Amino acid sequence: MRINIIAAVAENGAIGCQNKLIYRLPDDMKRFKALTIGHTVLMGRKTYESLPKGALPERRNIVVSRTVKELPGCDVYSSIEAAFESCAADEEVFVIGGSSIYEAALPKANRLFFTEVHDTPKDADTFFPPYKEQWQLTKSEEHPADDRHAVPFAFADYARKIVVAIDGHSSCGKSTMAKALAKKVGYVYVDTGAMYRAVTLFALRNKMIADDGTIDEKALQEAMPQVAIGFRFNPEIGKSETLLNGENVEGEIRGMEVSSRVSSISALPFVREALVEQQQAMGKTKGIVMDGRDIGTTVFPDAELKVFVTASDEVRAQRRFDEMKAKGESPVFEEVLENVRQRDYIDSHREVSPLRQAPDALVLDNSHLTIAEQDEWLLNEFKKITNS
Repeated sequence: MRINIIAAVAENGAIGCQNKLIYRLPDDMKRFKALTIGHTVLMGRKTYESLPKGALPERRNIVVSRTVKELPGCDVYSSIEAAFESCAADEEVFVIGGSSIYEAALPKANRLFFTEVHDTPKDADTFFPPYKEQWQLTKSEEHPADDRHAVPFAFADYARKIVVAIDGHSSCGKSTMAKALAKKVGYVYVDTGAMYRAVTLFALRNKMIADDGTIDEKALQEAMPQVAIGFRFNPEIGKSETLLNGENVEGEIRGMEVSSRVSSISALPFVREALVEQQQAMGKTKGIVMDGRDIGTTVFPDAELKVFVTASDEVRAQRRFDEMKAKGESPVFEEVLENVRQRDYIDSHREVSPLRQAPDALVLDNSHLTIAEQDEWLLNEFKKITNS
């Protein structure tokens, strides 16, 4: 169900004043009419009765909140819940009304059409906390005072931010598509694979991984509080780079030495616990795109959009091979292919958070897709969820 809110901040907060302000917006009234055709409009009875004639299209479903009927035992939140339950799961719902109805519906809303009268800016903030950081401004318009509007006001279109979780096998292009989406929609990109690679590099530098691959787990666990991983956007290349304790290690963490050890490091429970905690903290305000092996299953099991990416072993090995050659390295294809297969086995058989597809994840096999095609597919799925 997609829930949209039509709201206005008026000086006295009166329902009638809010509705008159909403329906006096010429451009957005047309948009509202078009959007509500064939959909459900949820509003209080007083709101409904105060609407100007012709404000709603003839083809409509209207659920009038029981709250304003003053039925015994009814409160606004239970009424809103009951109204939502009466709507179909694939239905688009529009909520209009006074502040109590608006506030009750806001936590579940996907879209917010918001009008603020400029002579009462203090009122605007009362509608947002604690949700303000979860909304992304997609459009704003300034309307000066004129013959139709006694005071100047602003119109804003907000979309609720979501968490995009992208999981899948190594060398599937998860990071490439995640970065592209984040850049297009203005979200923060978090490369979790780079975080595990940074820990691997830290362990290698500090002689915590022997030549035979044995890890000094005790030493690494004791040193984990010293590992600070961050990301910094590089405007020259148009993407974020990985920092290990303030040092740019983006190039070093992509080499074969790190690639051949990262699965073993990422399988350590204390490493995953430390990094998952950091990742979850990054997603509290939403508006992030994160890729890895267990994002949709462990880090963000409630992510609004989950994608599982896969491709054939040979295609993934060729991508990694080409990437390494472009960096001036001299890889052997058979070794790269074996590394891809070994990583698949380790990732899917590790004891803690093994690689697996979340039941509600969308599957994308990009073996025969171009980068542009996979980016377009992901952007379309994002738009479906955010109603943008």
